[in-house]
Amino acid sequence: MSNSTRSPISGFMQWAERRLAEEVERNEQMAKQVGTAQWLVIHERLPYNLSDAQRLDLVKEVDKLRDEGMGNIASCKKVGLHVTTYCKFRKKLGMGNYKKTI
Repeated sequence: MSNSTRSPISGFMQWAERRLAEEVERNEQMAKQVGTAQWLVIHERLPYNLSDAQRLDLVKEVDKLRDEGMGNIASCKKVGLHVTTYCKFRKKLGMGNYKKTI
């Protein structure tokens, strides 16, 4: 009876070993093609407890980039804000819609 219980476990271990070897090989191929084996980009999130002054600083940073000619999405991305968050911050701070300053 002990032989019959060891056989499925042994088969699983062989399968797992093959599967891991395939995964390692795929990661190495991706690293050669792309330059990195990391396929998931981890984004830093803003803290949830930003003060209004910190929110204002971020909005002003985005506005400054937009005044310099950068697009809305690109400027938000550079600052580290999502466009929706930027709009929510402007609304919460009572700033209204963006208007280019000359």
